[in-house]
Amino acid sequence: MKPTPDWLGWRPGTQQFALLAPKASAVSLIQRLHPGQPEEQRTPCIVQQTAWGYVFVAESPYPIHPWRYYRFAVTQPDGEHELADPWGLAQARQWRLGSPTWSVATAVVPRARSPRPQLPMAEQVVVEVHVRDATQLWKAPKGVVPGTYRALTAPGSPLLTYLSQLHATAVELLPTASYPVLEPSPNQPGHDGATWNPTGVNHWGYMPSFFLAVTERYADRTVSPSPDEWLGVAPDGSFFDPARELQQAIADLQDHGYGVIADVVWNHVSIADVQPLLVLDPGDWFFRDRTGRLRSHSGCGNDLNTSSPPMRALVLAAAQRWLVDLGADGLRLDLSELMDDETLRQVSELAHTLHPTPLLFAEPWSFAGYRPQPISSLGFAVWNDRYRNAAKGHHPGHGRGLAFGRNEAGATAADVIALLRGWPAEPPARHLAGPQELDIAAVHRQVHYLESHDDWSLGDFVRLALGKVAEQARVDWATLYPLRSDEMQVHRLLAALLVLSRGPVMLTLGQTWARPRWLADRDGRGPLLPNLYNHDDAASHVDWAQQEQAMDLHQHWTALLALRCHWLQPALSAQQPWQPLLSTQPGGGGYLLQTHRGTLAVLFCLAADGPRYVDLPDGPWLFLRGDGEAKIVPTAQGVVVLLAPLSAAVVWRPVAES
Repeated sequence: MKPTPDWLGWRPGTQQFALLAPKASAVSLIQRLHPGQPEEQRTPCIVQQTAWGYVFVAESPYPIHPWRYYRFAVTQPDGEHELADPWGLAQARQWRLGSPTWSVATAVVPRARSPRPQLPMAEQVVVEVHVRDATQLWKAPKGVVPGTYRALTAPGSPLLTYLSQLHATAVELLPTASYPVLEPSPNQPGHDGATWNPTGVNHWGYMPSFFLAVTERYADRTVSPSPDEWLGVAPDGSFFDPARELQQAIADLQDHGYGVIADVVWNHVSIADVQPLLVLDPGDWFFRDRTGRLRSHSGCGNDLNTSSPPMRALVLAAAQRWLVDLGADGLRLDLSELMDDETLRQVSELAHTLHPTPLLFAEPWSFAGYRPQPISSLGFAVWNDRYRNAAKGHHPGHGRGLAFGRNEAGATAADVIALLRGWPAEPPARHLAGPQELDIAAVHRQVHYLESHDDWSLGDFVRLALGKVAEQARVDWATLYPLRSDEMQVHRLLAALLVLSRGPVMLTLGQTWARPRWLADRDGRGPLLPNLYNHDDAASHVDWAQQEQAMDLHQHWTALLALRCHWLQPALSAQQPWQPLLSTQPGGGGYLLQTHRGTLAVLFCLAADGPRYVDLPDGPWLFLRGDGEAKIVPTAQGVVVLLAPLSAAVVWRPVAES
């Protein structure tokens, strides 16, 4: 068998280029001084047969500078194509529908890492951050452009203040790989019947085109483009690589003490521009049904087949790119259920060779299935939607969770307590037999969360579930705030359920003040929006002044997170199971855990029909946190803690003096 290629794309430091094109009969390298100017040079490629198919290699006779912009002219049975490099390290786009794209021969030099403490996975408090949303509405100081990589850590950045308040340990940046922002819309001429994006803007970045290149969307020079502008390209042909700004932002976040997790999408590609992988695909780079139609278990129309050796190699190159060149501490894999286990294993293995404790997270589902245990066993911390649904629910109108005093999501209080203690993200009833069944490593890879970029915000879920707002109703600001007492009760309980759980936890920006995803018209009224993937507007951009609308709730969250940081560590990552506590009546319970300061009892009443009593060993016990009418009552056998309906309490028994 012919060997596989040891490199593809542009080889940094050389004038060599290579393209894998299994269906091609001929390929030429095209180079330009400026992507928007016609002057170009063409160099025929030499074909090499490999185990992956035909690789076409060119040695440019021209210096890379200034001939840095390149494409490939590819001759295939289906016609002639001019394609950007799917392995390209940088891309220059034109700001118009269809995103004409040229690859750029440029590279960043990896930075040396500064030694810093490596927290165990179980102790992580991760905050999900969209680069543009975090600072777009911030009145930034002179010289700082809001909504950019640089603004994340600029002096006075509201993000840095928020991370500090939350005792965050890591930041998860929503996708920063190259993607076309403009998408076909029914409201645009020439949309060809496209209906999936009514605004014509892809805001989140979950539709990537080039896995190795960084998006220019959050770079200083391209944040507010003009029509038909070549993004990042100066009139003289100079190129401003956004990878440099992302690399610096990651380093700055790390210097402030935060790990950085890159959200990556390696299960599908965008179809809003000319996608070279789809054009070059010999038939096994993407999944197809028996008729040859592209599979869509991702919901995006073209599922990538990562078990194909070239696609696996591309994924591993992308992992290397983000972890080494750009300096991220870890990865979060979108819809990882669609990726094959061998690729996941190799990504995990690569990350562990690069970092002593890489931060590897994964979304363990797709429309095809749900695989938390296999993916967790490969070294990834998986989002635990069993916990989310049990505590909060899966829909505000039907399927509300126990924090609302409901059992619509099919979970009992005992199930929730088991999930909080760290039982794996399978139906919890099968895991309640005893601590001997507990896999501590798996416990520490269950990510508890209540809100993410998807679906309703936590604040809006509560508003809808309690009937304060009707779905699709147009409401004004006075309807959203102030929070009612019943809203506060649910929010306070959900905060305790999340923060005081075992294993890593994740929050989003504004979750701590019940931030609405709300878009008002000129009359000051508008609907709540469940998904903002196509909203580059006030519904998505974080208004940090809103925090004042629910400061009491925000301070409740920060107090709980301080308790987690200063009291629960290192018990969070200990190898012993936490002792369960259950009330004699259904709906109450909690757990005991040993800390360096003594014994903590974390207790919950998940019933709305009355208080619950939980027995504790002999004291003395002192309150650290308590909601409602919580009381400690001595008994002949020890003490009883009385918990008000839908409330939480944390009590402490100090270490006995010798």
